[in-house]
This record gives sequence, structure tokens and C-alpha cells, in this order.
Amino acid sequence: MEKLTKEEYDIINEILDDEVESIQQCDKHYPLMDLDESQRLNKVRQLNEIRSKIDQLYFD
Repeated sequence: MEKLTKEEYDIINEILDDEVESIQQCDKHYPLMDLDESQRLNKVRQLNEIRSKIDQLYFD
């Protein structure tokens, strides 16, 4: 698989950061606001797993 550029990596991480922050704040404008605490934690875990995969594409 093709490695990510620094710009691609930064953009993806910014998006992931925004998503995690939105979930953690349970912002009323966020579509997942009706999730309970364990569901929000699960979503954050899933996003962190994605971030790990993205890191592998960039750093490997």
C-alpha cells in the first residue's frame, strides 16, 4: 500500500482529533449525542484503532 504524505497524514489526524473531541464532549450538534457513555468510549476506541492504522501507513 502506498505511504501517506505528511499533508495527508496531518489532515486525517485532524479529522480524527475533531471526531474524538466531539464524541467526548457529546456536543448537541453531533449526530451520536444520544449514545451512552460506553458507546461513546467504544467509538473513541474505534477511532484510535483507525489512527493506529493510519500511523502504520505513514511511518512504516
